[in-house]
Amino acid sequence: MNLSKALRLFPLAFKRPIEFYDRLSNHIEFRLARPPQCLPAYQTNEYGEVLRAIERCVGSCLDGFLKEPALMEIETEVQRHVGQLACRGQCETRYNADLALARLCYALCRATKPKIVVETGVCYGVTSAFVLKALETNGLGSLHSIDLPPMGITVGALVPEVLRPRWELHIGLSRRLLPKLLRHLRRVDFFIHDSGHTYRNMRREFLDVSGFLAPGAVVLADDVEGNTAFQEWTTGRDLAFSACLKESEKEALMGIAVLARNCDAMLG
Repeated sequence: MNLSKALRLFPLAFKRPIEFYDRLSNHIEFRLARPPQCLPAYQTNEYGEVLRAIERCVGSCLDGFLKEPALMEIETEVQRHVGQLACRGQCETRYNADLALARLCYALCRATKPKIVVETGVCYGVTSAFVLKALETNGLGSLHSIDLPPMGITVGALVPEVLRPRWELHIGLSRRLLPKLLRHLRRVDFFIHDSGHTYRNMRREFLDVSGFLAPGAVVLADDVEGNTAFQEWTTGRDLAFSACLKESEKEALMGIAVLARNCDAMLG
C-alpha cells in the first residue's frame, strides 16, 4: 500500500471502522493472492452460438431484446455520462464493465424476467444501469448490488435517478455482506459477479450463492480467465448450459451459466 493511499485509509479507522476493516482486509487478501501457476484453459464459444443455446434454455429470442429502443436508450445515456465524467476527470474507464456484458445482462433480464437480481461489484454502475433498465421495462424485479469501490469514486454515478427505486446498494465487501443478504432474500433469479477477481473471492461468491439460486437462474461472471473458480463451480453442477465468451472491449472472458430447469441445450 503506497503512502498516499495509507494516509486516506487510516482516518477511516476512527470515522467509519467497518469500512476501514473492509478496505484493509481486502488489500491484504489481494496482496496474499498467489497468481496461478498456469492459466485455466477456458474454451470460448462464438457469440451467436451462445445466444442460440440460451434462447433454447429460456424459450425466448434474445435478438429482439438486443434491438429494443430501451436498450439503445440506456446505452446512449450511459456513454454520454461516461464522457461527461471523463471530461471532468471523475471517471476511470478501466473500471467500467464491457458493453457486451452489459447488453447481455439487459437481454437476459428481459427474457427471464427475474424478481431478484444480485450483483457484486458496481463501481460507476454500467452493468447496474443496464439491469435496472431491463427491470423497469419488465415492470418487475429489484436489483441488490454489493460493492466497496476504490476510495474517491462515487459508486453508481452512471445509474439514472429514474431507475433507482428498484435498486438497493450495499456498501462493503461481498465476503461480509453477501451471505447475510442471501439469507434475507432467500432466492436469487440472476447473479452477476464483477467484484474482486481473485480465486478465493470468486470461489467464495459462487459457493455462497449456490444454495439460493432458483431453478433456471442465470449466473454471469466477468473476468473469469485469471483463475479456475468459474470452471470449478460449473463442473459437475446441474446446469442446462454453460459457456465462456470473449469480451468486446478488453482482453477478458465472461462466463455464463443457466441452471437446469427443462432444457436439453448444452455447449459445455
